[in-house]
Amino acid sequence: PQGEKKKKKKVPEPGYQIAYGFEVDVQGYDGAYDPEAMLLFDYRDSHLEPDYPTPPTFMYAMPMGPGQTPKSTRVFFEETALVSRPALSIAECERRAERRLEKLGVAQVSAKSDVELCYIPMGGPLPDKFQRIVAFGAAAAIVHPATGYQLCRCLCAATDVATALGDALRAEAPPD
Repeated sequence: PQGEKKKKKKVPEPGYQIAYGFEVDVQGYDGAYDPEAMLLFDYRDSHLEPDYPTPPTFMYAMPMGPGQTPKSTRVFFEETALVSRPALSIAECERRAERRLEKLGVAQVSAKSDVELCYIPMGGPLPDKFQRIVAFGAAAAIVHPATGYQLCRCLCAATDVATALGDALRAEAPPD
């Protein structure tokens, strides 16, 4: 009927991928993981208390070679909550990484370096196509809904986006 307002489609709040990563020299790595291979997903949760807060997390582990300390291995570790709503805290990811390594008998024998903190919105609304600022990458929801990976899609789209922006600038089109 005339005069009736159109209902807006409700967009769910975004979920968040949260990760805490760090590089460190460790001993005991070869008893927990293969020192010659990168580990992508260790979803074991035996290191956590039975009533640990959800969501589950997993660990990435990438051995980098011999450490500075004798009989040590340099490893990049990352504890990740794939997606949660509301976001799991980075402090909780750090706590879980520490507990996981302790339970596996992996001892940190150097200070942490190259600490990585990750907070990626997943889902949520698409940007307004009429806004003056061009959204691209994660800001434009160009992320895989299950992993948050975006690099390949962005690289594939970059030439087309740059061409469109260049064409618009050369045409001296009004910004609105």
